Amino acid sequence: ILRNCDAIHLHSTFQIHELQQRYDIHGDMRAYVVSHGGGATEKVLLGSETPHELEIGRGRFSFLFFGRIEPYKGVTVLLDAFEQLLKIQPDCRLIVAGDGHFDPRPSLPSAAVVVLNRFIKDSEVRAIFQASQAIVLPYLSATQSGVIPLAYSFSRPVICSNVGGLPDMVAEGRTGLMVPAGQVGALAQAM
Repeated sequence: ILRNCDAIHLHSTFQIHELQQRYDIHGDMRAYVVSHGGGATEKVLLGSETPHELEIGRGRFSFLFFGRIEPYKGVTVLLDAFEQLLKIQPDCRLIVAGDGHFDPRPSLPSAAVVVLNRFIKDSEVRAIFQASQAIVLPYLSATQSGVIPLAYSFSRPVICSNVGGLPDMVAEGRTGLMVPAGQVGALAQAM
């Protein structure tokens, strides 16, 4: 199928190289990077609903994990890193917003972790991003992420793993910080 295509559109240069290696396609394949849109629709950007859960720990410096909660997204790494961070910066908070399987950590103070483990409505996205100062993507693997352009839509820096196409999306030291995937200490340090 790929050999019969005139052009292939992917979300990152990482995906182009992965596709070429996986299917042994070289030379004449025309592949183009088309940046992920991020979902910053008018309804998202002008959303007016504030989830009541955001009242917990209000006023603290807040990190946000946003999106579907899946094992490859490294939420357990994030919780370990946040636990380390709280030992030296006790007045911060972590917001976890998204549907999926989430295991709470009894060792983390309830005022420090806000969990919105459900479908997030477009009208709530703005308030959630504005309640945070940095977005964290501790992914263990990824090809791309719609969360990064969404973070930029709300002028929020990102701290993310150096996996897949994510490095194409982050200007190190300007729009965010990159850390090695799965390294709790490096993630805690970046945070």
